[in-house]
Amino acid sequence: MLSKERHQTAADPNLYQLSAQGGGRISRELSALCQLDDLLTFIEADAKEVPFGNDVVFHACSFCVGINLPEKLAVLRECARFARPGGRLIWTEVTQDAGDPYYPLPWSTTPDGSHIETREALIKQFGKAGFAILSVEDETGAHLELVRQIKQSGRVPELPQVQLNAAVLGPDFPERRQITSRVLEMR
Repeated sequence: MLSKERHQTAADPNLYQLSAQGGGRISRELSALCQLDDLLTFIEADAKEVPFGNDVVFHACSFCVGINLPEKLAVLRECARFARPGGRLIWTEVTQDAGDPYYPLPWSTTPDGSHIETREALIKQFGKAGFAILSVEDETGAHLELVRQIKQSGRVPELPQVQLNAAVLGPDFPERRQITSRVLEMR
């Protein structure tokens, strides 16, 4: 959710978007389509060296980004550096608590492109980076319930949604997402 009253800055690590083909263009185009382009600035930078000053960000959100980060602790330390005292970081990430993953995954087709770990290991990294953990929530059940409801409804994604997923996450994303959902349901 974006506030219409404040300018937002987004750093998008999606490798497909920031590759030579995408160059961050997709993020900018999507924000324009949503009429949010005057409220958003996208930066492309190494997540371990974000071009922000110290103690400048009130709130930050990372939605399934850590699974793409081979040097997660360095990134968390960088987040701690630019976060204001009393600021909040919301971090959503898939963990390996359900066992070893089956590939392809929605974010990686091979193990070398995936950097998931157990919930306990992830929590330790936040502590090492200087964060105080306020809460930890396992959203696996909610995700599986959503998948179940979508299947039962018989809804099929409309063409624009399929095209958006293909443009942002790659053309084989729907197949990768289905595999992950099936594996979670089996565990």
